Amino acid sequence: DDKLIFARAMPAPVDVAVDGHFAGKLTDDLRLELQGWSAISVAALGLAGLLALVLAIARIPGVERALPFLNQAFFQRGLVVHVTFAFVVWYLAVHGALTVLVTSRLLAGTTKMSVGGLLAGRLGLGAAALSFLLLLVPMVLGRGAASPNNYIPVMTDPIYYAGLAVLGVGLALPIVRLMAAMWHGQIGRAHV
Repeated sequence: DDKLIFARAMPAPVDVAVDGHFAGKLTDDLRLELQGWSAISVAALGLAGLLALVLAIARIPGVERALPFLNQAFFQRGLVVHVTFAFVVWYLAVHGALTVLVTSRLLAGTTKMSVGGLLAGRLGLGAAALSFLLLLVPMVLGRGAASPNNYIPVMTDPIYYAGLAVLGVGLALPIVRLMAAMWHGQIGRAHV
């Protein structure tokens, strides 16, 4: 009885969901995309945490004399980038990972994804990674002013806006692929 209890307590293998819905349905390409979106979400939270630490240090009295770049303008820009990575980038990267999982479930019967679907996934992941740099450049270079809006604070800089746009396009590509897979699945069922 103890061996059975111990066996049930062991975690499931990495590519096997507890409920079994995704067991064996992730192709190598989709697994790579899922790992990429997961890495982007974890990196966004890690960067947001690092920025929170730097922002806390910037608020220590007298630190601006020792580290002159940690001034009030840096604090405001850093706070905007911290919130963007902690909420916007993280949330959208998790959405990208979930989109990959749903796509894998829809394409479970097929052995190979189309070239367009593969390209959409890879380009989306690459665009999301590029958005990291575009969102960080204005803060690092001291460009633009912080605009602390209620929902998504931004910096008034074209590079920052480009980073948000590239992130949106990066997520839109796997979503379009998912919608195309859903449509083809419905058409296929309608003709059967």
